[in-house]
Amino acid sequence: MSYSHIFTCFMKGKSKYLSVFFSIFVLLSIEPVVKNTTLCADERRSPENIISLDSKKDNFTILVEKKSLRLFIYDNNFNIYKSFPIILGKSKGNKNRVGDYKTPEGIYFFTNVKDKSELLPKYGVMALTTNYPNLIDIAHKKSGGGIWLHGTNQPARLLNPYETRGCVVASNKNIFLIAINVNLELTPIIIVDKIRYVSAKTLKIVRKNMLELILKWKNAWANKNIEQYISFYSKNFFSASGMNRSKWKKNKMRFNKKYSFIKIAIKNINIFRHDNYVIVTFKQKYMNNYFTSECLKRLYFTKKMHTWKIIGEEARQIPVDNPIKVLYKYFKDYTLATSGNAYKRENWLYDKNTFCYVVQLFGTRSETKLISFIKTYGLINKVSYYRTIYKGKSWYVLVYGNYESMAEAKNAMEKLPKNLKKASPWIRKVRQLREAVIKAYL
Repeated sequence: MSYSHIFTCFMKGKSKYLSVFFSIFVLLSIEPVVKNTTLCADERRSPENIISLDSKKDNFTILVEKKSLRLFIYDNNFNIYKSFPIILGKSKGNKNRVGDYKTPEGIYFFTNVKDKSELLPKYGVMALTTNYPNLIDIAHKKSGGGIWLHGTNQPARLLNPYETRGCVVASNKNIFLIAINVNLELTPIIIVDKIRYVSAKTLKIVRKNMLELILKWKNAWANKNIEQYISFYSKNFFSASGMNRSKWKKNKMRFNKKYSFIKIAIKNINIFRHDNYVIVTFKQKYMNNYFTSECLKRLYFTKKMHTWKIIGEEARQIPVDNPIKVLYKYFKDYTLATSGNAYKRENWLYDKNTFCYVVQLFGTRSETKLISFIKTYGLINKVSYYRTIYKGKSWYVLVYGNYESMAEAKNAMEKLPKNLKKASPWIRKVRQLREAVIKAYL
């Protein structure tokens, strides 16, 4: 990087970046910097694998980096929310065939969840199955299956970083903390050898281009413009149902003649990248003069002559069950067996959406004191409480309400009776409370 480039960055930010400017200047005078690797102070860097995440809810991406043996959970602002140690396949490298004991690299989605009643001890308290091999893997004639993200009841396994048959394995406690951020068929697990970072500007350009491409694809389909529509598809295209490009075109032509109109609505668009391919996922509503259907759609893109083309397409049912249901069952069994009362406990939290909010009223060491408070102020069926650990000892926390947004929770908190405001209540996400419960019970 030249001194003139640094000065240009400085001038863009003026005095705001004065301290940054002098810090870089001192560093340059001590040790040379590799050209083109340092960005202006107002440029942030994010993993190249997460191009776009729907920002309306708490959407997360699981990113596994083989080199560091870490699993990262990224939120929809491209920030690391959590990070956990993991172990991988006995053999290093990218999986190619059944029995090679390698962990695959690519973009995958969780298809099912298994609890401890369905698992051998080596799989621990929970396992999340994936869709390996995906359509890209199938195109490259890769084989194998049974690639899961799971825990283990055998702690000794976690001492060897390369011990599995290809699965990604975390401790039982961590697999719960990971699972509460997973939605089946929606949350990806992206596995890479080493995370590569790009500037926010670069991501913005790729995001814009892909969104424009999806919009044109959708409009061509809805307008029955078959030639424009099929131009978005690679000559090597194949669908999850086994149709090649020619059969796919004929099938769409048949539908175009059959239906007087076609309408397509898409929402919750997410875009992910792995090396030379991109997956775009969204919820799709399809309408014609005969019926309406909804599904989760995935489009697999590869680049041909600087142009992204669809090489694979699949539709999935929008899932109803999620890993949270296993957690709900686990903690329901535990709390009903130990609490000895009919008050709402931890299982109430696990029956709520992870992105909801509650008002936390107060915490106490005494469960008896907390129950007395509930009775005194007539809060039965209006509040819930849970046990967590604070400074090494049990801590009971009382929460109130269930709200879809921060604004709703703030409004409810302002309307609380004076006796409930004495402890200075504050707002918390349900997801945060779930994590506190997990840490206390495992």
